[in-house]
Amino acid sequence: MYLLYLDESGTHPSSDRVVVGGVAVFERAAYWLKRDLSETVARFFPYEQQQIPIHAPRLRTSGSRGLPEAYAGIDAAERRRLLDACYQTLLVSRHPVLFATVVDKDAAASGDAYRMAFEDVVSRFDLMLARFHAANRTQRGVVVMSESSTLRRAERASGPSVSEGTQWGRTRNLSEVPLFVSKSRTRLLQAAGLVTNEVWGRYEKGISRHFDDMLPKFDREGTRLHGLTHRTSGVDACWCPACFSYRASNTAYHEGGGRGDAPGPRRAGSEGVSRASGEGGPPGGRYRDAPSEGPPRYGETPRYPSYGEPAPGPGPDQDPDQDRDPDRQPESNENRATPWDT
Repeated sequence: MYLLYLDESGTHPSSDRVVVGGVAVFERAAYWLKRDLSETVARFFPYEQQQIPIHAPRLRTSGSRGLPEAYAGIDAAERRRLLDACYQTLLVSRHPVLFATVVDKDAAASGDAYRMAFEDVVSRFDLMLARFHAANRTQRGVVVMSESSTLRRAERASGPSVSEGTQWGRTRNLSEVPLFVSKSRTRLLQAAGLVTNEVWGRYEKGISRHFDDMLPKFDREGTRLHGLTHRTSGVDACWCPACFSYRASNTAYHEGGGRGDAPGPRRAGSEGVSRASGEGGPPGGRYRDAPSEGPPRYGETPRYPSYGEPAPGPGPDQDPDQDRDPDRQPESNENRATPWDT
């Protein structure tokens, strides 16, 4: 099972963009990433008995007003070193796969940029699990979010759970509705905050201290970047990595005569302005990477089999172990016994 820890940035009114994103980790790897982050913080607070939270915006601030009591005892330069060390721990770890969706608020037709970003990032997590199933690496997924998240506050007015589907199609690989926990009690939600804060800073402020180093850890398939999405009305003019990857894969599709891993041409109601806003397309119109029902149509990515459906097995001349998941090897941390295993 994979756990997707999600956080949010840019939900305040003065921001032009909303970011929802975070880290996906294999269930047994969660312990090791949490331990590594806790050890990083402990180097800066060796005498503290309580768990000191990692809060990227407060660690970035140069002033001391409004800081948590634990941070007030160290100066701005030391706080920045702590933040850099936390990012470095996240970047060197082999465990997390990163996801983030950026939505320009003026590109959300319904005005709910947050819901669009949340459903988009969940659909991409489901797509990754579908790829795993197609490669005989079947896993289920669970989404974990903070109790203080916008989704938690608005869930009474929300529609069906994303465990059943999003506006781009049915989700097939999630085993439960989103779970809500206290952000101060789990390092991996704090790690998700590191991701969203850095992505928001890159798109909103043009600040990319760690963004470039984070790019290789976003979910991808070959050269196609799936884990980072920018929903904007100016997709053809934007040169961010997400938009560039989309345009490059679209070009490869055409140049390959409709073959390759590209999503195909933009169709009215699904791409261009509509890719960001949803305008012009039928209700429930399908996003370019969403699973499709029935045989794939021109411009759609073929649907990967999902949990509960048979995955293609090795051919008669194929070594059945050649595609074995390296994360499932005995020497990997995912299969190392955690302290509570017997």
